[in-house]
Amino acid sequence: MTELVKVSDATFSGCAVHDGNAIVLRLSGTADVAAQQHLEPLLAAVHAQVAALGVDRVQVDLRELQFMNSSCIKDVIVWLEKVLKAETAYLVTFLSSEARPWQRRSLQALKQFAKGIVSIENC
Repeated sequence: MTELVKVSDATFSGCAVHDGNAIVLRLSGTADVAAQQHLEPLLAAVHAQVAALGVDRVQVDLRELQFMNSSCIKDVIVWLEKVLKAETAYLVTFLSSEARPWQRRSLQALKQFAKGIVSIENC
């Protein structure tokens, strides 16, 4: 695995690594207003790396993410919209935690928005 990009502050961190034919993006902490300044560039970097590396999927591990506010969810929607419009769309799998009810609700909405490219795995 090769680390591609990493962001971190006091309450939020994200790290993307290249693993075979996928990019794995791990988010942890709290994605709130303070984290938004890190999340949007992180998602943009992941999107750019998909084309550069020729991978066909991104796995987003949210199991250690305590909460994501609506502004950060909007950033995820903008990213998914870019994926849908990309010349070569790729698959996005969200790994979620049963212990975090917000994930179930939010991820189902994202799956409906980006039909055909988003899947959810409950861990």
